[in-house]
Amino acid sequence: MINIEIDDHAVLEFFHDLSDRSKDLPLDEIGKILVDSIHQNFLDGGRPDPWEPRKKDYPWPTLMKSRDLYNSINYDIDKSGEESSVNLSYGEDYGIFHDEGTVFLPKRQFMCIQPEDVGRIEDVIAQHFM
Repeated sequence: MINIEIDDHAVLEFFHDLSDRSKDLPLDEIGKILVDSIHQNFLDGGRPDPWEPRKKDYPWPTLMKSRDLYNSINYDIDKSGEESSVNLSYGEDYGIFHDEGTVFLPKRQFMCIQPEDVGRIEDVIAQHFM
């Protein structure tokens, strides 16, 4: 009879370490990537497609007269449950009307991330596990 003994201590230790790392993801870095992406949406006047032009020409970029909405974009990290998350928000009540559009305002969606941002976030997470 052949007896094969496998020492799985190293494998179990690897998975334990992986599990520990998954509880401590670099959410702060991810939040910064997301906010930077949304800020870029403002600076570019919409991404990937440009926002509908305004009816009048003004000397400031669209949605940037006071920069209040732009400056209110923020994130917070929620670690209260079993899963942690990065929550994005803005502090100006009128932002929803621009982001979603209304009968009177064209949709100028700014609370969106781009495919390249997903790649950057994947890179951050991959580096975390290396």
